[in-house]
Amino acid sequence: MLQRKFLGWSAPFLPLLVDHLLHDRAALASTLVVVPTSQSGRILRESLAARASSLLAPTVATPGSLLHLDDPRIAPPWLEKIAWIETLESIPQSGWESYSDLLPLPPDTSDMSSDWASSLASEIVSLRATLQEHLHNLFTASKFLATTPEAGRWENLARLETLVEKRLAAWSHTSRSTALRNGFNLPVGFSHIILAGVTEMPSCLREAFEKYSGTVTALIAAPASEEESFSSLGLPLGSWVSREIQLPEDVRIVADPAQQAAAALDAIASTGASSTGIALGSADKQTGTTLARSLTENGWPAFHPAATQPLPGLLRWLQVWKKWLHKPSSRNLASLLSLPESSALISGYRAQKLLTLSKLRDKHPTCEPAALLDILTASDQKPEQDLRAALSTLLTLRQRFISADFPGAILSHISDIRLNDDVSARTFARISEFLEVAAPVLTKIDRSHLFWLQLLLCEIPPPPTPPPADRVIDVQGWLELLYEPGPHLVICGMNETFLPSRSGGEPWLSENIRKALKINTDTDRHARDAYLLHAMLKMREEIGSAHLICGKNGPGGETYLPSRLLLQVPRQQLVPTVKNLFREIEPPEANLVWTRDFEWQPPSIELPERISVTALRDYLACPFRFYLKQIVRMAEPEPDRREMNARDFGSITHLVLEIWGHDTEARRITDPATLGRFLKATLDQLILEQFGRKPPLAIRIQRQAILQRLVWFANQQVKVRSEGWEIIDVERKLSIPSNGFIISGKIDRIDIHNETGRLRVIDYKTGDAKDVEKEHRHKITSVKTRVPAHFEEGSAPFQTAEDAKGKTADYFWKNLQLPLYALAENPAHTGAQPPVPTYVHLGKTEDNVKFTPWETFNSEDLASAKSCADWITASIRQRNFWPPAEKVSYDDFAILTHNIPAANAFSEPALL
Repeated sequence: MLQRKFLGWSAPFLPLLVDHLLHDRAALASTLVVVPTSQSGRILRESLAARASSLLAPTVATPGSLLHLDDPRIAPPWLEKIAWIETLESIPQSGWESYSDLLPLPPDTSDMSSDWASSLASEIVSLRATLQEHLHNLFTASKFLATTPEAGRWENLARLETLVEKRLAAWSHTSRSTALRNGFNLPVGFSHIILAGVTEMPSCLREAFEKYSGTVTALIAAPASEEESFSSLGLPLGSWVSREIQLPEDVRIVADPAQQAAAALDAIASTGASSTGIALGSADKQTGTTLARSLTENGWPAFHPAATQPLPGLLRWLQVWKKWLHKPSSRNLASLLSLPESSALISGYRAQKLLTLSKLRDKHPTCEPAALLDILTASDQKPEQDLRAALSTLLTLRQRFISADFPGAILSHISDIRLNDDVSARTFARISEFLEVAAPVLTKIDRSHLFWLQLLLCEIPPPPTPPPADRVIDVQGWLELLYEPGPHLVICGMNETFLPSRSGGEPWLSENIRKALKINTDTDRHARDAYLLHAMLKMREEIGSAHLICGKNGPGGETYLPSRLLLQVPRQQLVPTVKNLFREIEPPEANLVWTRDFEWQPPSIELPERISVTALRDYLACPFRFYLKQIVRMAEPEPDRREMNARDFGSITHLVLEIWGHDTEARRITDPATLGRFLKATLDQLILEQFGRKPPLAIRIQRQAILQRLVWFANQQVKVRSEGWEIIDVERKLSIPSNGFIISGKIDRIDIHNETGRLRVIDYKTGDAKDVEKEHRHKITSVKTRVPAHFEEGSAPFQTAEDAKGKTADYFWKNLQLPLYALAENPAHTGAQPPVPTYVHLGKTEDNVKFTPWETFNSEDLASAKSCADWITASIRQRNFWPPAEKVSYDDFAILTHNIPAANAFSEPALL
């Protein structure tokens, strides 16, 4: 027997519901109370316990839980998905012609991947879950849609469904769709069923309640005068879509979730109520999370049940382990070492091994573990040996995992991890239960361990986070707000994206198809949500207040519209409502200028004994950035790069030419093609050593770019040799004493002319570079020329010399590399002709591959460069690293300064 009871709007729904249930306490033990959601059930149980602690509470269920069929023969969703995957993959390529309405283009199975089948199977299983709740399967749906344009597609789906049902039967299972259609029964043992504020229900439940032999009472949050607006089961009818809603005075539109949270806090403060007097919720889950965090930070510890919870350690580990199984790459190796669960597998010292790996990956970014093992084996350093042992262990464990049967492999693996916390123990118990159920199927289906592990992870979701003990308020979702008893209502997320909510994202179920199949439509959801808003506002008209807040933008900047529910106002209120909801909203940061409230404090470091000749350029550009880069050794690693950066590209090219230069026979080659073949073979060997046997596509493309430059270089080298220049040394070390330091470095190459005896000191340049003189000193053309601030007037960085036209000009040094190379080969800097500083440009085009000497370089230039180097080392000795330059051509530390002057972002290095 169906009956309705209208509880009215004189108070919030929950206290009225509790009063009704406690009116006949003796009957509660045999009563089934159906609530909208599990969170609603928790709220109801807590309220009953608070009102009557010795009460024998009723059984509380949700519509979804009532549809659970406790029959081991019913295939769980994961098994049904496997059945669909197996069925889809069993269809031969030619067989897809008979399913052209479903897939006009047959799936490409040439790569042997099951991704397409898995994706399609997931969609169909989701579709069947929606249909089965309304007593449909694909076959019955196809009959309802036989006269629609979608008929062919649904007929194809129905034929596939028949094959899937046969496969499940062969596995001694039946589908949930079939079980529900064969007969659905409500739980037994109850004399009374109460539908407590349930506003939506699948067809199969509606039919079951209508046929129920006992009493079914629908408790409705509305007065009896609204009886024509509800079905016999208390569900809101479509008339609510056109009903006017009297909005409260406080309807706000703000910029984003953060401002919504701020507006909610302002609204709460304006009520002056305690937390128990506030009914707080958000239709948008992300805004709800932001709101809970903001409340907690402001002294009201809050709990948002719908917030996304972090994965437990064991599931997080298995997610990464799955990637390691799929591809044992250096990136996945780093991910494994970053997790504490790996400690037991690799004998501890995880952080040190991860640091060693990061340094190794920075040098060999694309090398995979097999190549890394070769590199590590060649090292006699303990950190590298420890990492090699850890890598070998993880590779061995991977092979052992793949070789064993899946249940044994996963259980043994988890045992090896040795987890002992409660959360992991509960997760392990759920994994064991799943494996026990799945074991009979695992032996019948030939799938990879990766497949089963992915399935396992999908079936073991993270456990819900219990409410914190110190919470004082909950941030409810939309459907739970009806159960909030507080007289002051505050709702965030009142946007069209979330309200009215949508019926689901299935691509198969358009609104017209839903109507044809008599499935809940978007119009039904609109009616439901319009009623809920109307009811929650009416309940507080006399006893409290209501505050509705919507956002202009989402957390990612996406644009949101106000909910259409906010436009269901009386006609005379429509214009001011539209003006309020669609007015321009100033971005939250519009009037804010970000200022840091801290300064970076550089560490105080002892000065080194040796300074690289190339580092002097950094001091000339900026003494403070020199300190960070060359003394503190600050640098941003790039271990995850999948291609060579400029440093890698130049290093490989230099190394090829170094190997060639050390080969006294090869450097005498006079045929460009022969020299090109030598350089190619050397390059290929280095690529193999640095990046392994299977470098990524980007590396292979860059290798081709290097090879092209080397071929062009071979032509230029043969030409230069024919002009009388011969190599006398490569990678010659230099050591220049200066103010207690040693300026050190290596000269890429030294040439001598076999007739004149003139020397050239050569540096290879793969990046963009000007000619040698312009790269090393800057001409002061006017008073507007920007001179580094740390150059004192008349100091050593300045030089007066003749320019290319023979006129006297003023310069300042910005790089001393090649002049100091020349000094190293002519330490007394005597004589009229010091070695010629020379670049070998290895540019992107053939015209940019050439030898460019600084022909006018003379002894005066050499002496000036030496004086400038001494000035730099004296400044370093005195720890003159401040102030930073305002502008530099490239700032390695821009990420730390955040677009403000370095002098404002950093404090001055302290003196030792």
